[in-house]
Amino acid sequence: MNLNLWQKRMVRTIGCVALLLAFQVADAATRPGRVAVCAVKGTAEYQIRGELTWQPLKVGMVLAEGVSIRTGKGSETDLAFTTGAIARVTEKTSVSIDKLTEETNGVPQSNRRPVGNTELTVQRGKLMTEVAKQTLGSKFRVHTPAGNIDVKGTQLIITYDPTTGQFTLSVPEGSVTLTLPDGRLVTVTQGNQITGTYYPATGQVVLTQPVPAPMDPAFREFLNDNIRSGIRELVINSTGPIDLDAVIRAAIAAAGGAYAPIVVVIPNITNPTIVSPSLPAEP
Repeated sequence: MNLNLWQKRMVRTIGCVALLLAFQVADAATRPGRVAVCAVKGTAEYQIRGELTWQPLKVGMVLAEGVSIRTGKGSETDLAFTTGAIARVTEKTSVSIDKLTEETNGVPQSNRRPVGNTELTVQRGKLMTEVAKQTLGSKFRVHTPAGNIDVKGTQLIITYDPTTGQFTLSVPEGSVTLTLPDGRLVTVTQGNQITGTYYPATGQVVLTQPVPAPMDPAFREFLNDNIRSGIRELVINSTGPIDLDAVIRAAIAAAGGAYAPIVVVIPNITNPTIVSPSLPAEP
């Protein structure tokens, strides 16, 4: 898809209005979730499940289930999920998107978040997230070798070092439940953090007691740089050819001038003229 200069300028001006065009039929019960790449600093790459090569990650790309992301030294990338979350993959971090689906239950409606199922795995490094209050029936889970973290409308910072087995789980806002490999459940509440060590040979996890979490300036910067509600949806009812200029104008209006990822959903179109474009960061 070719964009004219005006369109490219508008895409950059409104940040992550990356125009994730979600074409679907009205009666589709399940659809893939989407992830918009909102910012890239330094070196960040992605790999599709089943492939051997890594490709450069670029602002405006649309990712889905089955993608792994890694960042280099001094690098980071920001992501926004249609299931209602934002995340920053910090330097020297490896994360995979294991599951990302949505239950639509009929024709979508603007600003109504669907029931989502999101599962990520942190193999190494540091992941910062803010997950919006989830729709009833939704699941947002982060896997680590040291345990699985279930999130329900929470700010979360996870670090894991596979060399030492050490990890930290910090909760600036909300609360999370950590399920350890032996089945034990640990709740970490707002303003607290736990640290621990995972021993792969035995599968044992040794934890500290929760303690007050120190303020993380990098996390505050992450929130200041991003929206706080994940991707919003804008429904455009159309049965004919799609006017991209009109779609961009509608997305700008929906964003209200904010740095807001917008998913443009056009129901009832089985053969669209435009399909999931990945917009370039530069003209």
